[in-house]
Amino acid sequence: MFTAKYLYDQLERHQPQQDQLTLVQVSPETLSQFSNKLDEGFQCLQHNYNIRLHSHLHVSSEENSNDFAETLDLEKADVVLIQVHGADHEIRILEAVLQLNLVCYVIVLVHRPEELVLRILSELNYESDIPLTISDAQIYLGQLISMPKVDSVVLLGETCVEDYKTFLGNDVLVTSIFHPYFNANSISDVAQCKYKNDSIVFVGSNTSWGELRNVNDVKLVKQHIGSHIKSVGYLAGRFNYEFVNMEEMINSGEYLFVSNQMIVDNVDNGTITNDKDLREWYYNISDAGRLIIVRAAVLENGCRFEAQVLTSGLGFSEENIVDFNLQFYREFLADLRSKDDVWKPKVEYSGTLHKGLAEVFVVLDSGSMTDVSDNEGLIMVKVPVDNESVKYEEAGKQITDIVDDRERWLGILSHNYNVAKMFSIEVSAFGYYLLAIKLME
Repeated sequence: MFTAKYLYDQLERHQPQQDQLTLVQVSPETLSQFSNKLDEGFQCLQHNYNIRLHSHLHVSSEENSNDFAETLDLEKADVVLIQVHGADHEIRILEAVLQLNLVCYVIVLVHRPEELVLRILSELNYESDIPLTISDAQIYLGQLISMPKVDSVVLLGETCVEDYKTFLGNDVLVTSIFHPYFNANSISDVAQCKYKNDSIVFVGSNTSWGELRNVNDVKLVKQHIGSHIKSVGYLAGRFNYEFVNMEEMINSGEYLFVSNQMIVDNVDNGTITNDKDLREWYYNISDAGRLIIVRAAVLENGCRFEAQVLTSGLGFSEENIVDFNLQFYREFLADLRSKDDVWKPKVEYSGTLHKGLAEVFVVLDSGSMTDVSDNEGLIMVKVPVDNESVKYEEAGKQITDIVDDRERWLGILSHNYNVAKMFSIEVSAFGYYLLAIKLME
C-alpha cells in the first residue's frame, strides 16, 4: 500500500529519475477538482522527474461515452489514469474507455469502491427478471476490468482493498494511494476570536446536503452539546430537494433562514463589521442558538428555499465560520447491501475532509474514516453508530470536552494543519508515478 507516510518519506529520500512517463487522465466532470489538483501534483514533480501530461479529459454526464472515447489521443501515452466515483454515467465512461484498443498501461482510480459495486448491482437488477446479488455485480466489474486488461486498480484507502483483490484476481494489482490534501489553512488564517473562552461555537457544515448527509444531524448533535457552551447550528451549501424535505424545514419552527440581503442590511446599519460581529449576530438572531441557521432564502411559494453564498467585498466572510464540521456519510444504496450491513456508514474518503480547513471534523466511525485517521493522522471526532443508531450524545460529549479544553482544541488544529501540509497533492501524485514506473518495469 502507498500510505501517506510511506510516500512522504520516499519523496524526501528518492533520487530524481529520468524514466519518461507520459500520462493521460480521464475523469467525469464530477471529479474535475480532484483531477485538476492531481495534475498540479504531477507538475510539481516535473522539476525532478520526467513526467509529461499529454492530455486531460473531463467528461460530462450529457456526453455520449462512445463519442468522447473516440477523441482520446492515447497513442503517445504510457499510462492512462481513469477516475470514477460510482455514479451511473461514470460506469459508461469506464466501459467506453476500456473497450478501446489500448496499448498503454491502464490504472483505474475508484473513489467510492463500494458504491461502484452497488451501482452496478442496481443497473443489473433493473435489466434482470430475477434479483441479483453483490457477487453478480462483482463478477460484472471483474469482467469489465479484464476487457482489455487493466493493470492496476487504486482505492483511496485500505478498507475495500482485500474485497477487490478477491473478485479481480491476481492479474490486477490492487493497491491504495491516500486522498491528498488540497490546501492547508493555518490557525493564524482564522479569526482568533473563535478560540477565546467566551467564544461562540458553530456546528454544521457548508457542504452538499441530501443523499450522503442528513440536515437533521446538525440539530441532533447540537442538542447534546453542553448547555454552558454558546453554540449555533449552521447549514450552508447545496440542498438536494429530492432528499431534503424543504417544506417541512420551513414550517417546523426549528430553523432560521438567513438570506444575503439580511446580512447586507445589518452591514449597512453597522451591526456587522467583521467576523466576530457576524458570529455574535447569528447567535443573537437564532435565539441564543435555539434555531438552526440555514443560509438560504425561502422562495415566494413558501415550499422551497434556495441556498445563498455571501458575496466578497464586505470585509469578512463565512469561509471559516464552522468550528466542528459534520460529515456523517450514509450509503444511499444501502438497501442493496446484505441485511447485516444496511446500517453501516458509507465507504467514503471525502474531499471535504481533505480541503485542509482549520476545523475539527465530526464523522461516523467507519473503516474509511479509520483509514484517514490511522494512515494520514487526521484527528477527528469519530461518532459510534450501531444498527442505524447514531450516538449523537457521544458526538455532543466529545465536542463539549474539546471546547472546554482550549489548549487541546488548538493542538488538534495545529496537528491537522501539519498533516495537510505534509500529505499534499505532490506526495499523492508521486504515488501514481511510482505505481506507473512499477507497471512499466
